[in-house]
Amino acid sequence: MGTAQFGLPYGMGSGRQTPLQTVSRILRLAWESGVTQLDTAIAYGTAESALGEVGVRNWDVTTKLPELDLNRPLEGQVYRLIEGSLRRVRLDKFKCVLLHRPLQLMKPNGEQLYSALLKLRDDDICDSVGVSIYNPVELNLLSKKYPIGVVQGPLSVVDRRLADAGWTASCSTEFQARSVFLQGLLLRDSTARPPSFDRWAKELRPFDEWARGVGAGLAEACLGHVLSYPNVSRVVVGIESLEQLQSALRAASNPKRAPENIAIRDETFLDPRLWP
Repeated sequence: MGTAQFGLPYGMGSGRQTPLQTVSRILRLAWESGVTQLDTAIAYGTAESALGEVGVRNWDVTTKLPELDLNRPLEGQVYRLIEGSLRRVRLDKFKCVLLHRPLQLMKPNGEQLYSALLKLRDDDICDSVGVSIYNPVELNLLSKKYPIGVVQGPLSVVDRRLADAGWTASCSTEFQARSVFLQGLLLRDSTARPPSFDRWAKELRPFDEWARGVGAGLAEACLGHVLSYPNVSRVVVGIESLEQLQSALRAASNPKRAPENIAIRDETFLDPRLWP
C-alpha cells in the first residue's frame, strides 16, 4: 500500500493530506484484510512520521532514498538518511530500500552508491535493495552495469512499456508495479481533466470509451489489469481513504487484462515529470 498521501497532497485525488486518524483506520482495515506491506519515501513529507505515530511494528515497510550529493561521502549520507527514516517510522529495519533517483548510479561515484546500498543489506538494516524507475530505458541502462534485485516501476492499463519489454516476466528481478492510476488521472472523468491534457485527447479516446463501458468499477478494472500479470510480485496502490482501500481490495479478487488498444505510447504523457 502506498503512503504518499499520508504525508502530503499527492497526485490528482482529493488534493488533501490524509488525517492521522484516517491513516490509523486505513491501516487497521488493510491489516485485517491481509495487506502486510507499506511503501513510503523520505520525500513523502511527513508520511514516515505518520506511520511511526500510528504504529507499524508488524508491517514490512519499503522506503526510498532521495537524490544524494555525489560529491560527498556516500556511505555516510545513505546511513544517516536511513537511520533517520527508521527513527521516524519507529522500526529496527526495512523490508526494502529503493533509490528514488537511480540514474545517479550511472554517474561518477555511482559504484560507491551501489556499495553503500549493499552494505545496508549486509548489515541487516534492510532485507533487499533496488531501484524505482520511470521507463524501460532507465532500467536497461542500469541492468547492464548492476545486478538489480528489486525494481519498482509504472504499469497501468495505458502504460505497458515495462511489460512489453519483458521486465514483468523476468525471473531474476522482483518487479513491483506502481502508478496504476497514473497519479489519479485515469480515474478522472474526461471532462474533468486539466486543459493541459487536451493535447492527448486523440490518444486517450480509446481509454475513455473503455472507461465509460466499465462505469463505476473503473478503479477496480484499472487495478485488476495490473494484477493480471502473474510475475508482478507487488502492486503499490496509493490510498487516502477507506473507500479507496475497499475498492482496491475488491479488485484484488478479480484480475483481468484490459484491451490492448487502450495502451498509450507517448512518453510525455506516461511520465508525470514531463506533464505541462
